[in-house]
Amino acid sequence: ARVEIERRLFLTVAAASGVPAIPAQAAATPAETQAAIKAAQLPGNEAAGSGGEKITVTTDVFKAEISTVGGTLQHLELLQQQGAEKGTHFALMEKHQDRVYLAQSGLLGKGLPDHYAAFTSAVDSAQLAEGKDSVEVKLEATSADGVKVTKSYTFHRGSYLVDVAYTISNTTKAPITGEAYYRLTRADFKPEGEARFLPVYTGPAVYSD
Repeated sequence: ARVEIERRLFLTVAAASGVPAIPAQAAATPAETQAAIKAAQLPGNEAAGSGGEKITVTTDVFKAEISTVGGTLQHLELLQQQGAEKGTHFALMEKHQDRVYLAQSGLLGKGLPDHYAAFTSAVDSAQLAEGKDSVEVKLEATSADGVKVTKSYTFHRGSYLVDVAYTISNTTKAPITGEAYYRLTRADFKPEGEARFLPVYTGPAVYSD
């Protein structure tokens, strides 16, 4: 059996000030899903992820870094937005001891990979090729009983939209019951370039189409 799950992360950039808005994550999850997600560590320690390999993705608007630990999007630079220091790009997502801002996702269910699971990838870097509209990075995880999960990121030319999709291949004789979750994990820190008397809004945002 083959099942595909897809969710999109939306990033919007304010053209006037050059300061990006906070990514919007849709979807409230059932109570039991929320309870399982809250059981994870808070930002700053294990939630920031440790170890694993890094996959670098470069497009015309992004320089991204994906960790093979959970397939977490752990670094995201906006290449068309200047950072606080001259000659740097605005870093929207980061993973440092004092600055943690990650896009995490996973699957809940017996043997299914969550945001701590070990994934593998055939590539360690990917770049949007000349004449192409998108670039895709795939990560794979296989459970002990043979359930294969492929997590895919798709980045689009000229777009601040990132597609996140799961493909589950069940080669066992037993049915699989699971649920996908998506979350933004952020430590309490002031965003780069924040004005002294005009703080940046870092609360939740909801998008629905």
